[in-house]
Amino acid sequence: MKTTIYGGAGQLHLFTNDDFKGCFFRDPPPDETDYMSHVASIWALLDREQRARLSYEAATGRPGNGLGTVFKIVIARFHFGYRTWRQTLTAVGNNCVLMEYLGLDRMMAESTFSNLRKEVVDPKIVFKQMKGQLQICFAG
Repeated sequence: MKTTIYGGAGQLHLFTNDDFKGCFFRDPPPDETDYMSHVASIWALLDREQRARLSYEAATGRPGNGLGTVFKIVIARFHFGYRTWRQTLTAVGNNCVLMEYLGLDRMMAESTFSNLRKEVVDPKIVFKQMKGQLQICFAG
């Protein structure tokens, strides 16, 4: 049922929050919540220089196409088990929760993603750092 609610500023709302419950960032499904915590864990393993590099907006493509966004899409491929980059971009582009999390209003072109992906932190370095952190945790 559609309802009309007047906000404090007099803004007209044509839908209730329940109409979009599964589509808002505040209520992601468990697999997407796991992905977001996975991204946060990997981000914490990066050194200061790597995090600063990923925080800059890219010169290629649309303004929202930062290297941090590309890095999160790379993590999505491995987290959700997508086989190809095209499949990854399509799946993420069709998921409104992930699009909101990435700060995108529409998915970047595959060619733009490919060019930006070359500038992202090498995943081998991140996994090497992760392995070192795990060894420290289990050794002590």
